[in-house]
Amino acid sequence: MALTDCLQWFSGKSLEKAQQAIGWVEQSLAQGYWVPKTSRTARAVLSKPNLAKKLFNQNKWLEDLRVKGDEEFFNTGYQLNHAIIYGDMESLYKVDFEKIYQLRISPKEREVLVQLRPFKAAFLEVWGAMAVLDASRPIPEFTHLGVSLTLTATLEALKAQKVTVCPLKFVKVARHTPQGKLYYANVAICDWPQGTVHRTSRYQGTPQNEQCEACGHAIKNGFNWVPLVFWGKDAVQRSLWTGRDCAQRLYGVRMTGELEIEEKEG
Repeated sequence: MALTDCLQWFSGKSLEKAQQAIGWVEQSLAQGYWVPKTSRTARAVLSKPNLAKKLFNQNKWLEDLRVKGDEEFFNTGYQLNHAIIYGDMESLYKVDFEKIYQLRISPKEREVLVQLRPFKAAFLEVWGAMAVLDASRPIPEFTHLGVSLTLTATLEALKAQKVTVCPLKFVKVARHTPQGKLYYANVAICDWPQGTVHRTSRYQGTPQNEQCEACGHAIKNGFNWVPLVFWGKDAVQRSLWTGRDCAQRLYGVRMTGELEIEEKEG
C-alpha cells in the first residue's frame, strides 16, 4: 500500500492540494520528522477527501449500517461517517467491511461498499504515517514574555496577578500504527500544584467544541492547548486552559512546538 493510493479520493483543486500534502508526508518520512510548517496543513487537506464525501452523501443509508456487536449509538454507519466526513482515524479503524458484507443489502448498495472498501486501507496508511511523524516532534519549549498590556474582560474577572505554565512531566508512550508499526510519542502529564481550582472561567465549552478559557474561541487542534496556572488577589491558584495564541498575546507565554497531553484535567 502506497501513500499515494489515497489520491484516488480527491479531485480538482482538492487533488492538487492532496498531492502536495502527500509530498510533504513522504519528504518528512525520509528525513524522520515533519517538514517545518507542513503538518497542520497536510492533516487538514488529507482529512477532506471530496470524492469519498460525495459518495457518502449520495448514499445516506450508509449512516444506518449496523453489524453484530455494534454499540447502541456508535454503530458502523456512525464510524464510517466520522471517518469520511471528519477524518477520524480511530473511527475508520473500527469499520469492519467483512461484517458489513454479511448484511442483507441490495446489489446496488453492495456495489457502493465495494467502491468504499479501498478507502480504509489507503487512509489508514496515510494517517498511520502522520501519527509516526507527530511522535517525532521534540518536547515543546515555553518562554515567559511577560503579561500583555491588553486587558480583557476575562483577565479582569480572573484577577490574575501571576501566570505560569503548569508543571509538566513527559513520558514515552508506546503506540502502534494500524499496520502494526511500533513508535513512541512524547506525552505530557499535567502536575497541577496542590490545591489548584479548575474550571473557573466563564468559557466552559459547548457540545460541539472545547473552548479556550481565555477568549471562548473553539480549539480545533488538540496540540494547541497550553495549560496555565494563575494566582489571583485572593491567593487561590486556578487552572486556565488556553490556545497558544491567547497564551502568548494575553498572558505572555510562548509555546514553541506542539503539546500532546495524556489527560486534559481541569
